Amino acid sequence: ADHRGGGVLGVEEHAPMPDLAGLPGVASLAPAEGTEVDATYVDTADLALAEARITLSRRTGGAEPGWLLELPTHDGRHAERQPAPQG
Repeated sequence: ADHRGGGVLGVEEHAPMPDLAGLPGVASLAPAEGTEVDATYVDTADLALAEARITLSRRTGGAEPGWLLELPTHDGRHAERQPAPQG
């Protein structure tokens, strides 16, 4: 499980990457490797999950395939993961 603060951050497509090399705890910088992740979002016919700010999705690909349930909290969101079966 993990806990996330609320909000979505955005940046323009061609915005330059800031220099992070001098930040504490940054050992090295490298370009990100491309990973394809597909997510299917699930809700009830009357959108009860969305109305309650609950997100349920099934992800394939990437580092954490499986189910992801995100619940609202008083200071952000709480995520529970159920990994995909191996094999």
